[in-house]
Formats: sequence, structure tokens, C-alpha cells
Amino acid sequence: MVHFVPGCPPSLEGVINVRGDIATVIRLHDVLQLPAPASGQDSAIMLGSGAGIESGLRVDRIVDVVDVPNSNLQPPPANVAEQLRREAKRIVEGKAAGKG
Repeated sequence: MVHFVPGCPPSLEGVINVRGDIATVIRLHDVLQLPAPASGQDSAIMLGSGAGIESGLRVDRIVDVVDVPNSNLQPPPANVAEQLRREAKRIVEGKAAGKG
């Protein structure tokens, strides 16, 4: 259950309790400036961590989970929109993740 936190930006849905730790839940649609999903559409919260911070990302669905070595992370390609480039510092292509 996501708990609303007053005064936060719209992209911050709220917080959740993850095994006794509090994690924020961020709406990727808002951060990436994408249209909101249809009302009632199922979604998932994907937990991630970095720089000592754990957060949940509200996503439409999770297709697969893979371990990716840091050596396979690359900068986003030049054709990625600037608004997304600020958010996506590194990407991994399908083959690098063992998908090809």
C-alpha cells in the first residue's frame, strides 16, 4: 500500500514499507512526461537502489529481471530526447543483458 505524503511533487506517488524500510514510489510517467495510463490499468512497483537510496518505480509492467554487469552499461544514444537524457544516465541493450 502506497501512503500519500503531502507537499511532494506530483511525480512522487508516496512511500511504501519494504520489510521495515521506507521507500519512495516514483511515477515514471510523470518523470518521463508520458501520458498517464488508463484508469484502472494494472501496474507494478519495481524496487531499485543506487547511491545508497532505495526507491520504488511505478511501471506499467515488468517483462523480465536480469543481472547486468556495470561493464555492459552504456550512455544513452544521441537520438534519446534531452528530457529523457537527464533521467537515463545509463542504458543496457538487449544483447548486453543476455537477450540476444
